[in-house]
Amino acid sequence: MYAFHQTKYQLNKISLCLLSALSVMSLPAVAEQGNQVNVKETEASNQRTKVDEDVEVISVVGSMIKGADISGALPVSIIDSKDIDAIGATSGSELFASIPSNGTVSFNGNDVVSGVYASRGDVASINLRSIGTGNTLVLLNGRRLVQHPGSQTENSVPVTTVNVNSIPVMGVGAVEVLHDGAAAIYGSDAVAGVVNTQMREDFSGFQFDMQYGQAENTEREKLNLNGLAGWDLNDGMTNVTASVNYYYGSEVMASETKYSANSDLRPFLDGTRWEGDSNFRNSSTTTPWGRFDASQSVDDLTSSAGRFHIEGVDASDSDQQCVLSNGLCVDSGAISSDTQSYNTNASRTLIPETERLNSFIFINHDLGNDTELYSELGYYKAESNSQRGETATLTSAPVTISSSAYWNPLGSGVNQLSGYDIPSEGLDVVIDAYRVVDAGVRKINVENTSYRFLGGARGDIDNWSWDSAALYSAAKTVDNTGNRISLSLFQDSVNKQDSTAYNPFCNAQCNSQETAF
Repeated sequence: MYAFHQTKYQLNKISLCLLSALSVMSLPAVAEQGNQVNVKETEASNQRTKVDEDVEVISVVGSMIKGADISGALPVSIIDSKDIDAIGATSGSELFASIPSNGTVSFNGNDVVSGVYASRGDVASINLRSIGTGNTLVLLNGRRLVQHPGSQTENSVPVTTVNVNSIPVMGVGAVEVLHDGAAAIYGSDAVAGVVNTQMREDFSGFQFDMQYGQAENTEREKLNLNGLAGWDLNDGMTNVTASVNYYYGSEVMASETKYSANSDLRPFLDGTRWEGDSNFRNSSTTTPWGRFDASQSVDDLTSSAGRFHIEGVDASDSDQQCVLSNGLCVDSGAISSDTQSYNTNASRTLIPETERLNSFIFINHDLGNDTELYSELGYYKAESNSQRGETATLTSAPVTISSSAYWNPLGSGVNQLSGYDIPSEGLDVVIDAYRVVDAGVRKINVENTSYRFLGGARGDIDNWSWDSAALYSAAKTVDNTGNRISLSLFQDSVNKQDSTAYNPFCNAQCNSQETAF
């Protein structure tokens, strides 16, 4: 149980927030004596605490569990509308990132490097006290928000989260943060605590703001439009409060800044004690030059394990080796990490392009006799575009080039290298690492959509407050990637026995753009 004081007046009622259907909760006994309030903390302790401060309402969120050893209220921080205006957040991620207890948020949709193993698109999470994504219960007006359909792996554990970017910031009236664990009351998703966002209601008037900004030394620009409106109808018996947010942020490519343009960071270490440290060479050894393993070794051509690679002409190459397409050579062992590694940042998105529209409408109607009907309507839609480096082959799903394949330099066909001890029937070759750069960079498009519909009634009976509602919410994510290759079609293409076969031995310089896989 946690409680928070709202205003300083005489205690006259206890307001209960029920999270689902109408039910009866076990509450501590309350006795009113003048300006003092005695509250029974637990049934077991039978202790009474005097509260000298007069309050109008104590809202108890969650239920007291009979027999639980609870000695006091849990700490709750409240960020009100003035705080929210001062923060100036343009999205839910920026708003909740301002919570001091919110830790590192790795579930943020910006990771295009990890590909399908990380959630992508317009998504942001909450990670109270850095306990982990998915361990914080996120509520909207005291009821659960729908989970984002995407997932990702953190510390080898699949996790899901609520997408806080679906909450329009201008419509937020307050954010209540329970910093302590509440799994005993709410379940395992509240191990780190609870964040409850209260949307504005009973608002009358109109507010609008616009923000536009650009990022220095990049082409980044952001446009944020917010609107809040409220109408009193039926002689004040009905109120409609609506908030709308539109956001657009352009992409930032890694190549736009000198610190991220190259994945090899060693040049920035010149003159330091880390100069030349290979740990800062983040470039990839999976390149269009190709690294291959023959089914057996060939003297003076492969390593003892059968490994060889493709490279340009250098002083150590013999004329016999340089007989491949475009004068390229076969050399033993792996590629040179310094001269042939691949800069993965050359075509990578640092910050995706994002366009977002979300809205929230709260309607309440006073029926009299301390009873009112209310409803919530929420809609969110976002689209995100980004890109990452070209498709690379997977070591977990190796591609084999048969000895009869047309372009196999160790095969039995017309392109077999002469002057080496290669069997007449040829050798099979396994592609150990190869990047299909002629397929183009991978284009990533993610569309997120979510809905929230709620209808309920609430009121007061003597010193009791009741609340009951029906809630329907749904979320959908469509994540598409273009220019990926099918490994099965790729293997079929490299194993053709005529010149239409795909040639992985020419640094992607000799293949037709019409090759499909």
